[in-house]
Order: sequence, then structure tokens, then C-alpha cells
Amino acid sequence: MEAAAAAGASEDEIKSTLNDKCTFGLVISGREGGLLESDLTNVLLRTNSSRGNFISLDAGILLSGIYKFVSSETNNQTFIKLLFPNLPSWLSSVDMSSLKTTSEKNQYYLSLSGYIMKQFILGYFIGHAHLDHLSGLVISSPEGTFMDTSTKDYQIPSSKRIITSTEVISAINSSLFNDKVWPDIPKYTPWYQYQPIEHNINYYVNDLIYMSPNSFNPKIDTHQLIGSNYLFSDTTVKSFSLCHSLPSAAFLFEHDNVQLIFFSDTGSNTYSSCDWRSKITAVWNAVDISKLRVIIIEVSFTNEAQDSELYGHMRPKDLVLILKELSNLKGDKLSSLTIVVTHIKPTFTSTFSESAQVLIQKQLQSGLKEASLDCAVTIPEQGQFLCFY
Repeated sequence: MEAAAAAGASEDEIKSTLNDKCTFGLVISGREGGLLESDLTNVLLRTNSSRGNFISLDAGILLSGIYKFVSSETNNQTFIKLLFPNLPSWLSSVDMSSLKTTSEKNQYYLSLSGYIMKQFILGYFIGHAHLDHLSGLVISSPEGTFMDTSTKDYQIPSSKRIITSTEVISAINSSLFNDKVWPDIPKYTPWYQYQPIEHNINYYVNDLIYMSPNSFNPKIDTHQLIGSNYLFSDTTVKSFSLCHSLPSAAFLFEHDNVQLIFFSDTGSNTYSSCDWRSKITAVWNAVDISKLRVIIIEVSFTNEAQDSELYGHMRPKDLVLILKELSNLKGDKLSSLTIVVTHIKPTFTSTFSESAQVLIQKQLQSGLKEASLDCAVTIPEQGQFLCFY
């Protein structure tokens, strides 16, 4: 894992990291598991060939998470310009010292965040239909269109695809974009289109974000259908069914011989007959451990939570258990792997030094040591940027 925006890094050093040590780059725009409306699950993913464009992994938060990212003191203006090389001059050439008031600075960051959200997020991979993984997509939908479709360097998709299973599409369509809770934006505008995918089938990401759904058969169109002049043409994805309190999914991405797995919510649920462990075993069986570098996965509760309180979520001991299974299946101690822990549910505690995050970090470190696993673990901050290669 590399920090592309390390304090004091020069422009050449940032370029080198983004080009050579950032096969997958992640903006952690949302990392928590509920309660705080300003910090819900959302990870933006880029590759070293996506030219500053991203796909969204879940979308519990969008604009406010991007705002947190661009306004973070660790992400200086040089880094933002290099990360988004196609920013228009009215954003990229701003002299921050000329912004004298807090209001001016806030408006700059808001305009920058809005442009990034509208222009550089090409599609949404949604794992499941709970509101804390979708509210950002819904609330931002009136501004879902691209700002500039005339770019000369690459093709802009005709719309932004909501890429997920048919079960999740049905839930979004009937419960959110339904003209009752929220206007049916996919019906009234060309900004969003649903792109159903099947589990356990390998797709090229560019097919999913560029091809019209009515010209793409997700059951059989597993070979690359459009050319390499489209973004994410060298990135593949396969989804897997997961257990939660409703259908959920994991996404296995591969780019430049590096693999990354994003898990939407999953875990034990005493009120369901779904075998959550066997679902995860199926994911493990599909990975190439020599290529796997990062797993983004939830740990919602501390080890003190009872099975009956999990409702399809995990504790540190559950994560250690499934990582030990991965290690045993592949005969590997996972020393090349980083676990990015998300979806921690904040607690109201009178012991201020023992937040849920602090306890989960300690319990994970202890559990991994006891299990003789060598993987690294990070619990990122909201607005952090991470690189993996």
C-alpha cells in the first residue's frame, strides 16, 4: 500500500506513485456503517490507466464524501490536479491564496467536488439495496449528468450505469426511484440506466459502463465487446452472491495482474438460513492469491456482540475466521495482502478512549497474531486516498 499524497511529496514523486505504485487507487469517501449521515459506505476506484476516472463501489454517500476528500489537508492542490488530470482550468488554475474568506474556499471545494462527482464517476457497482449504501446515489441523482461530453482524450458513456443484480435493481426501482420516496430519475432522464449482471461471470468493466443494457446480454456476453479506446477496457469484474438480511454481493476486480475484492455487507444472521461462510468460500476459491493485494470488507461490531445481534454483519473474530480459511485454502500466510476495514458502526460510550474503531483495531490485531496471519490491516479515515499494486 502506498500513500500517493504523502506530506511534502513533490509533483514527480506523486506522478511516480500514481503511475507505478497505484494499479488500484481508492478514495475512501465514506467508511462507516451507519448513524452518521455524513459518513456512509462509499469507495471510489480508479486504475493506473483510467485517466482520472473512477467507478463507485456502493454509494451511501457521494458529494459530501468527495468534499471531505478534496478539502483534506493531506490532499494538496498538486495531488488533486494530478489525480484528476482533465479538470477544467476554472478549477485547476485557482490560486488558493486568492480565496480570502471561508465562504469562498467552501464554494471552491463544493464546485470541485461537484465536478468530480458529475464528470469522473462513470458508473455505480451496488452490492445491496440498504439505504446506507444507496442514499448518496439517490440524493445526488438530480445532478447525475456529465458536465462535459466533448472530451477529446476518451469516450464518455452515454449514461451512468447502476450495475448490480436483478434483485437489487428491483429493490431500487420499487422502493427508491419510485415517484413516491424519490422521483424516478432513470425513467425521466438519460442520466442513469440499470445494468443487470449475473453472479459468477467475468465481465469487462468497459462493457458494463459503456454498452446499452438492451444490447448487452449479461448471461452470455462475457468476452470483450467494445474496443480498448474505452476507459476500464483492461479491467475485469466478477460478482458473487453474499448473505446479509437481503441479497448482497462481493465484486472481484482484476487489472494489470492485480486483484481487489470489495465486499458489500455480509456476515452471520441467526434469522436467516443463508450459509454466509459457504458464500465467502466461493469467493476465496475464485481468487488468485499471487495477484490478490487488497480486500475491502466490513467489520460492524466488536467481538462482544452476540450472534443474535449481528443481522448479517461481522465482528473481528469473524473476519479472522474467514481470512484463516483463505490462508488454508491457498497455502499462504497472506503477507502480500492488505485488509481495508469499513462499515464500523459508531457507539455512544462513556469511555472516550475506547471507541468502536479502537476496540476493533485491537481485537483484529490480536486475532490475526493468534491465527499466524501476516496480512496488513488498515481502518482508513474518511477522505483518505490509498494505492495498491
